[in-house]
Amino acid sequence: MDIDNKDFYPTPDDVIKKMCEKVNWDNVDNILEPSAGKGNIIRYIVDNYVNSYLNKSKRYFNIDAIEPDLDFQCILKNIKTGSRYDEITRNHNEIMTGFAGVDFLSFQTLKQYDLIIMNPPFNEGDKHLLKAIEIIERTGGQIVCLLNSETIKNPYSNIRKELIGKLQDLNADINDLGMAFLFSERRTEVKVSMVYINIPKQEYQSSIFDNINKTQKVYSDIFDSKNELIISEPIEQLIEKYKIEVFSGIEIIKQYNYMKKYLYTGNGYKAGLVITITNPNEYIELVRKKYWLLIMEQPAFMSKMTEKMKLDFYDNIEDLKYIEFNHSNIYQFMINMVKSAEQSLINEMLELFDDITQKHSWTEYSKNILHYNGWKTNKVYKINKKFILPVGNSFSFNLYSSAAKKAAYIEQIFSYLDYKIFDCMDSKEIQNLIENSIRQGKNRGIETKYLKFDVFQKGTIHITVKDEKILKRFNLLCAQEKNWLPPSYAKKTYQNLSAEEKEVIDSYEGEKSYTEVVNNPKEYLFQPQLALT
Repeated sequence: MDIDNKDFYPTPDDVIKKMCEKVNWDNVDNILEPSAGKGNIIRYIVDNYVNSYLNKSKRYFNIDAIEPDLDFQCILKNIKTGSRYDEITRNHNEIMTGFAGVDFLSFQTLKQYDLIIMNPPFNEGDKHLLKAIEIIERTGGQIVCLLNSETIKNPYSNIRKELIGKLQDLNADINDLGMAFLFSERRTEVKVSMVYINIPKQEYQSSIFDNINKTQKVYSDIFDSKNELIISEPIEQLIEKYKIEVFSGIEIIKQYNYMKKYLYTGNGYKAGLVITITNPNEYIELVRKKYWLLIMEQPAFMSKMTEKMKLDFYDNIEDLKYIEFNHSNIYQFMINMVKSAEQSLINEMLELFDDITQKHSWTEYSKNILHYNGWKTNKVYKINKKFILPVGNSFSFNLYSSAAKKAAYIEQIFSYLDYKIFDCMDSKEIQNLIENSIRQGKNRGIETKYLKFDVFQKGTIHITVKDEKILKRFNLLCAQEKNWLPPSYAKKTYQNLSAEEKEVIDSYEGEKSYTEVVNNPKEYLFQPQLALT
């Protein structure tokens, strides 16, 4: 593969083997690899340790990867790490790239790791190792790190001096591997050293016995105020509440894990006090999921999402529990959501276009479309101002409901096209409008902001678009997305079009209409970013 990253030196298998042999795998459940590249180290761990441990016991490995390079992120997402085991089922577990785009040196997380194994950029190895020590020191664990040997042999900078002091304090094991990358995938004559650090796990000491006769309320201020959390709170407050909930929950889990040996469980009876989640990282994942949902429930997000967008989000909500809930990830998530929403919006408009036109061969629906000679084909069409859609087969409540749902969906799409999603009627409003009209003996001429429609007992709804400018914007969007119009559409004046291009334009709308679009492209060419602001 082409390698543009000057800091990318994939770790050879023989070096990874030496790194892994230093690890006490019996004490490892949660692994972090910073600067993961294309996953050489992770693959080696999966092939040589994960699968064998899964076969021997019910333990599982959870592997997180940090990699800012987008190309490498795509590769990492396809690495399988085996199966996460619980007593009910085996769920597939993949590499988590929730920290994508974040440099390890600015990485922040509340998650606890048993092992950090890494081959950081040679020019910043000292900073990366100090960062790894900072993370592992909180709870204890192991670190295996490759370094440019000069980092240790020539401590000329303050950072290197600080690192050397840390390594001495932690009784680090340092092995010189020489020019270990001389015959690797990407060669270098740099001499490297392998640093192994083992910081003993902290023994938690409960303070319950010391405080058992005291009346102070532990955590009461935190949990009594949980109902005050409302979706309109600023994001900063949500982040702070997330931190409080994580820290307090982990504290309770620690207390429970310490005390549960004193809870009576004999003779088949369960303990009087049972906490089902006793793993801090599992608890953190659940809290993350909760707060990502809270973000999404804010009107600024939900009001601009179609029903399909909402369903797509909730279908993928499980992935968010692997992503730390902090400022940088929320910002990145918002950017990704807007980009995804833009494409989703266009796809939904194309689906609506196909829904209206797919039955054009039926006599009853032939009036839905106008044929024209498209780009490279004459089998194309655009939607007429009036069209018919099937919604049911009987004059019943189901017919009214189906008609309302269909009308509400089209109304929402047209409100997006008009960049006025906040003015859109929802499905319940339209359904009430239809039912009230029919109770009054009127099932024709029902109007919403963008539509006028008639509901017929045979199970069809006849729709008239009230705003022809919005209809034109809709037809142009779909025609361009389907490549039915010349690529140069609206980019040239009519006079500068080729004869073939003019033939298509004449068939589609004519010179006058085309010139209006050229002179006012923002008026007629849909811009999804405006619909979502």
